[in-house]
Amino acid sequence: MSRYVHIASSRLGNSWQLVKGFRYLVQDKPPGTMLTDGFMDSLNWMGRNDYAFDLGVDARSGGLWQLREAVEMIGKAHQGLPEKQKVVIWRCSYDVDHMGKPDLRCRDLNDTSNADTFHGWRQELSKLAACSNVYMKISGGFSEMDALPIGSEQGAPGSYTRNDLLRDIRKRVEGWLKESLMIFGPRRVLFGSDWPVCNIGGGGNEVSWMNWWSLVKDFVADNMIEEDQTNFWSGNAMKAYSRGGIHDVERS
Repeated sequence: MSRYVHIASSRLGNSWQLVKGFRYLVQDKPPGTMLTDGFMDSLNWMGRNDYAFDLGVDARSGGLWQLREAVEMIGKAHQGLPEKQKVVIWRCSYDVDHMGKPDLRCRDLNDTSNADTFHGWRQELSKLAACSNVYMKISGGFSEMDALPIGSEQGAPGSYTRNDLLRDIRKRVEGWLKESLMIFGPRRVLFGSDWPVCNIGGGGNEVSWMNWWSLVKDFVADNMIEEDQTNFWSGNAMKAYSRGGIHDVERS
């Protein structure tokens, strides 16, 4: 980690001060990756050098074990460290990157058949939230959903509007969003665009991106006071990433 950063910072010069942290996708790695000595050394290096860390796991496709291992990883990395060096940021993802990628194909969270998926995700997120320096990034929700059913809850063919689409999508994700907000609180959730990946489903910025932004905007307006909304859109991110890059990089 230190060798890589030394090379990168040397080539970027003064622009390196814009780098606030690093992201790593563990979602396609084998079990145990987050607990290896090399991984721990890199996390501790980031802590000593005041950088944030974005962790990408996938509870839907990869399994809840990834969240459990993330909890163990944070505990191990923080062992014996002063509070200011405990720098892990959990991106909910919907990709904690994106809310930890929960299984948004589960449409009814009160359905007992979805109990293990939902409650397991909630339990592990609660453990992550116990660390005061872990944040949840609300992003990437569309990529974790299956296709919306055509013609059932959407009314007669030809009458389906963009507002109908947003209403149906919100019904799918609102329970997960509310749970994320309740677990982490309004001071530790922040917006993530997931751009341009959010456009993979088609429609580009005018459709997919605008639909995601509108969905989150309406949810936040209905569930947060004005001060918390401001923090969600900007303040929390400024707090989470207000570190790194303006000092000499440790090279050992």
